[in-house]
Amino acid sequence: MADPWGEGRGSDAGSLGGTGGIPWWILREERGDPVPALSRRPDPLGSPRIPAQPLSPAAVLQSWSIQQDGPISKVLLFPLPSAPEVDPGAAQPYGLLVTSAIELSVVYRDVLAKGLGDQLILPASDQHDSVLCALVTDIDFDGSAEILLGTYGQELLCYKYDSPGQFRLVWTRRFPSPLLSMLYADLTADGVCELAVVCLKGLHVLQHSLEPTARQVLERLRRRARRRREEGGGGGDDAAGRPPTRRFSPQN
Repeated sequence: MADPWGEGRGSDAGSLGGTGGIPWWILREERGDPVPALSRRPDPLGSPRIPAQPLSPAAVLQSWSIQQDGPISKVLLFPLPSAPEVDPGAAQPYGLLVTSAIELSVVYRDVLAKGLGDQLILPASDQHDSVLCALVTDIDFDGSAEILLGTYGQELLCYKYDSPGQFRLVWTRRFPSPLLSMLYADLTADGVCELAVVCLKGLHVLQHSLEPTARQVLERLRRRARRRREEGGGGGDDAAGRPPTRRFSPQN
């Protein structure tokens, strides 16, 4: 079998060199607009680097780096909710989550525009020993992602982004052993995702409560029906979001 990467691809053309340390991993974020792709490369000494690099030709356009006080345990890039006053056609702002083994975890806001200059602290994220895993996903069905941190101190922390532009700790959950990894996926094939948490002594699967989930589904259906009526395409749906009943009479 031929080399799928082709010959000569091991050269330094377009490489992301000059890390200043040993990279632990490389993550890539590709965007549908002409804005360059982002690569995140933390190293074990605590220096996240974010080169912005176009797909072709391979060249680094911008690069940001900052020195942390301790080892970095996780780095995640995710879209931040836009403020209501922001133009809908403006570029989507991205946040960079950086968790640490010995200090507070932080989110660098709008890294494409501000680099690593706008830092938001996740309160109390250093109170439960080292953060070992992290996840950014919408677990309350409100359309905005939450930040989940799993710690060696056996705590799961959930943070939410508030309108003033800060993250607040909304709830915590304790486990019988340190948390190693998390996955949010539909494991039971029922249309609703579950949170799988891998701990030092086993796997835990957290399922959403049925009644609150059903209320969220009904509320979304009502909002969709209301939006269709306002746009003139609802066809006269009632307040509950149900389509009008059609009555048929026999043909003569």
